[in-house]
Amino acid sequence: MILKSNKAKFFLIAFLILFSSSFLFAQNDDSDWFWGKEISSISFEGLKSVKKSDVSGVTNSFIGKQFTEELFNDALDRLYSLAFFEEIEPYAKHDPRNREKVLLVFSVKEHPVISSISFKGNKKLRNNEIKILFGARSAVFAPIQNLGLIIIDEEHDSSYKQTMPNPRYNAKDVAKKLCELYDC
Repeated sequence: MILKSNKAKFFLIAFLILFSSSFLFAQNDDSDWFWGKEISSISFEGLKSVKKSDVSGVTNSFIGKQFTEELFNDALDRLYSLAFFEEIEPYAKHDPRNREKVLLVFSVKEHPVISSISFKGNKKLRNNEIKILFGARSAVFAPIQNLGLIIIDEEHDSSYKQTMPNPRYNAKDVAKKLCELYDC
């Protein structure tokens, strides 16, 4: 009789386990609940240097529209095209005021921001320690006292002509005048 009751207990426990596990697996997967729902708002997490107004100008046009894969990809493309972010992790939340709407949240990691730039060599330029200077077309205005040679590469290129904004100059003409003044 004890053996029968142990068998009965075993079968009862096995039945309960199978029944409860089948109930758990039978539930619908609710991970895609947000597709087709109206977007009620879009927010950002992780903004440090980027202003909310810089990104909301790109995303506000999606508010009030149905959340589709095409809309989602368009929003991500627009955000990445701003070049502010290394990573963008989107997720959706139920709108607490209306369960039929979705709150779209973008968790972002910004690109590093350059906080300062320092130049080395300007003292050497002023102290006349530099023997060779390479630069853009504005380098013809560098304060070099013992000028010996000016080389202008691709002088035919229109980028050597400063037309806007003032001062307007042609780097080739400035270099010619410097050569006359410094006899080089």
